[in-house]
Amino acid sequence: RVVTTHSFYVGRLTAKLFERKQPNQPTYPFHRLKPLVQMMLLRSTRPLGARSRSLIYTSGRISSPSQHLFGLDRQAASRSNSSAEPSLFGDAKKSWVPTNDFMLEDTTRSALIWSLSKAQTSVAEALVPWFTTNMPSGYFRRVSYASQLAHMRALSAQFDPNTCKFGHVNLAGKTHGGRVVFQSECPETGDLEVTFFDFSGNPSGLLAAQLAELDSGVGVNSGSGALGNLSRVQVFTSMDDALALNVFTFENPNALFAPLTPPAKVARALGEVGQEFIPGYAQHVQRYADDLHAASPPGIDGLEWSQSFELHNLASYIARCSEDYVSHTGPRSFLQQKLLFDKVHHTEDMAFFAEPADLDVSSRGLAPEHSGLKAELESDAVSGRWWLKMAITNSVPLPALRKIVGLFRRRGVDVERLLLDVVPMEDLLASSAAAPSSSQASPGLTSGGGLEEGQRQTVTMARALVRINKDAVADSLAGGLSVDAVNAEANSSVSSPCTDDPKFDEAAFFQDLARDVKRLKWLDDSTLDLAYRSLGSAVGGSEVGLQRAEVITCLSSMLHSLLSKQDVWAFSKTNINNSVLKGNSCNLRHACAIADLFIARFDPEAPLPDARYQAWLEAVRAGIESDLTEDAVANEVLHCMVSVLEATRRTNLFLENRY
Repeated sequence: RVVTTHSFYVGRLTAKLFERKQPNQPTYPFHRLKPLVQMMLLRSTRPLGARSRSLIYTSGRISSPSQHLFGLDRQAASRSNSSAEPSLFGDAKKSWVPTNDFMLEDTTRSALIWSLSKAQTSVAEALVPWFTTNMPSGYFRRVSYASQLAHMRALSAQFDPNTCKFGHVNLAGKTHGGRVVFQSECPETGDLEVTFFDFSGNPSGLLAAQLAELDSGVGVNSGSGALGNLSRVQVFTSMDDALALNVFTFENPNALFAPLTPPAKVARALGEVGQEFIPGYAQHVQRYADDLHAASPPGIDGLEWSQSFELHNLASYIARCSEDYVSHTGPRSFLQQKLLFDKVHHTEDMAFFAEPADLDVSSRGLAPEHSGLKAELESDAVSGRWWLKMAITNSVPLPALRKIVGLFRRRGVDVERLLLDVVPMEDLLASSAAAPSSSQASPGLTSGGGLEEGQRQTVTMARALVRINKDAVADSLAGGLSVDAVNAEANSSVSSPCTDDPKFDEAAFFQDLARDVKRLKWLDDSTLDLAYRSLGSAVGGSEVGLQRAEVITCLSSMLHSLLSKQDVWAFSKTNINNSVLKGNSCNLRHACAIADLFIARFDPEAPLPDARYQAWLEAVRAGIESDLTEDAVANEVLHCMVSVLEATRRTNLFLENRY
């Protein structure tokens, strides 16, 4: 672009730009030219003639070579007293701009800190109001202040302050959610706390998936290589359903055999009597029990007085429970759970109770500052919701809860809030008041209980606030699944059904649900997988069901010893299971037909007459022959199941407490 160039500038500048002091040395450093060029410009006072001046046409104006190359005009170059140092290829650098590399790094870090602080402040100003408005009140009562701050810090990275939503917005303007898994360790006890934050907007099956993930150990690092027993669960859903926050607490694996109750509290309960016999954090429970006893007739809010609420019995149960469990549970709910505990104490049973969540419950027994919390401290009265309360003996809490939540999902029961605590069976107020030794921790336990040798006997107390998806219930019950009778004891476990849908019988639904929940403890995963399998479109897409799955598993488990005499390879256990449990939908439908015949044959309320039984039996065999002519193994297996059915004389299938 330069037409002609003044020899003075070209000669000296070019020589310095490309000069090498030694043959192997690099080109002269460019920054060393700066003082030389400044000296050249400031000391060059000879006016340039018309012939010696080179012209550069830039943006419609004429300038000298020095003005173009160095970004200076003659007037600025003549100011020798100027405080601003001219730059080689730009405007004059500001005097306050750092030139030292260390100062530049420090300034850049400070700028990043300021930008990040500003962004986090804007997020906090939007997140905190949303969080305190939408999270249920039970969350703030049950979760410590430090944990609340930690939860909000974890959520701040995923929260958009402009839209007040979690996740990121794509080019189409749609918000895509996700999840965050947060792990922490309690400094006092060493317990591991795993928190799931899910803002995907799809709560269906969410809790079941998280429990399955924890049960398999995927994505969870306990530090010691193994998770301890699940000791507490707190499940919360925001009011706008945008966030599901689930907290799972695991015992320190090194303290599996330590008593749940602090020894100091046990000693205080043993050594004192009267009003102080109940710890201070449980005074609201005792006041409510006293009001129950003083009422005429004894009872308040649909809860009747029981001898289980006497002072000694109540103190014995409170001593087994953790302080958080007692202090954050309403007195009426706590006494209801005490009745469930007494019902299953020293048994292998499971107790179930259901009642509407919008009952008008008084605030008796509560301190004045808690009078607005009603009797269910963990809940607010919500229309259309139900509280389900369960007591499960001698079960490992995590797999037991995983099975229950999986059943709820299949039955159209959406869990909005869930609380779980583990209570030991041993009486800490007994004369010994000592923790049981490993040899005495689990006397008489059956393998079906799920506990390993040496583990203490416990009762898992679970409470769930649920919403019934009636459309999903109708789908799960489609196809006319067999339903056995429920005795009067089960009828009393459902309180005051109320519904706006006359076609939906909530009392019968919860009775069937209670029956299925009681069976879960004794069913392995393969039987549950079979129970949840669909029978295909030919029968309306209905599932097999727990009762059918039990019968099929029972009958098929007896076949190997019978058929292996014919062909040990063809009728191996694997082939038998593949033919029945994992076979195609046609084989499974025939197996369900055999199970239905078994259930109808021994129904105590309406036993199947012999004539109808024989006709049904012949129809089942004829169906197997017509559909499975090419599959000799499946044909023989199903016919053998029918033969076992014919040889059966009695069954305990319909006994409520058959285990």
